[in-house]
Amino acid sequence: MAHILIHDYLGDHVAPWLRGLVRYFSDRGADVSVWTRNSLLSTRLAERCNPSLGAARHLALRLIRRHLKGIDHVYMWNGQNDHHRLLREACAASGVPCSIVEVGYFPQRHWFTIDPIGINATSSLMTDPLDWVSDAHLEALTALRSSYLEGRHWRGTGGYTLIPLQLSQDTNVRDHTHVTDMQSFICECQARLSGRQLLFKQHPLDENDYRTDHELVRNGNFLDLAVEASEVIGLNSTCLLEAALLGVPTIALGNGFLRSHAHQVERLLAALVDKQVPVGSPEIGYWVERYSANGTPLA
Repeated sequence: MAHILIHDYLGDHVAPWLRGLVRYFSDRGADVSVWTRNSLLSTRLAERCNPSLGAARHLALRLIRRHLKGIDHVYMWNGQNDHHRLLREACAASGVPCSIVEVGYFPQRHWFTIDPIGINATSSLMTDPLDWVSDAHLEALTALRSSYLEGRHWRGTGGYTLIPLQLSQDTNVRDHTHVTDMQSFICECQARLSGRQLLFKQHPLDENDYRTDHELVRNGNFLDLAVEASEVIGLNSTCLLEAALLGVPTIALGNGFLRSHAHQVERLLAALVDKQVPVGSPEIGYWVERYSANGTPLA
């Protein structure tokens, strides 16, 4: 019997996104367990254990490795925060494959992704030449584009540069951009893009008040704004991928997929579509076998 561990630190991602993953392994006779921040003393210790803590960190690592005995594969949500690092180190030291899972793209709530090393700027796609993307993958992209855009077509007649804002605490912003907060990013854009008409789109979960000499939109659909935008400029938001899907000239200032594959955006989008795993479906063998670390966990 295979033993699969799902590490969901906050404990609120399995039901919305990973229930199909749990069922997939359970239906094949695997034992599936879920760790959260409250599961084990060692995972709580891991929160406090940075490389400078010496003996305490070493003890936490030993405890986690002990709990990993008998585990065949770990699926970890996000994997980019401090509290993930010790478990990832323990997996590497114990020879336990660790795959990273996160939300999908088009739209996020309908899909999740599996990657052998990370997400977004730490994903395996960052250095993938994408030479495996075939005509069939591009056809799948065309089909998704048609359904996702719901008849929208880029016109670009609004005369403005659309700038999607992100959550400042997002790991994509914190770890993979030069920006410390959205207010400083707004000021930077106003200085760098002087003379242009700017339209800032606030993240729907961001309740901060920002100062700007230009228009800032709190509500509404990003794609509806992008249809009329002359261009879209942002950090590494998923909105940039949506803009590229719509066909808007798009520039990514932060590290991410679009910067790595600016010369082959259509192949990138096709690859992202291929990586998306349908939420809730237990028939996900293709994605588990293709995108998990070290191949199929049931081998």
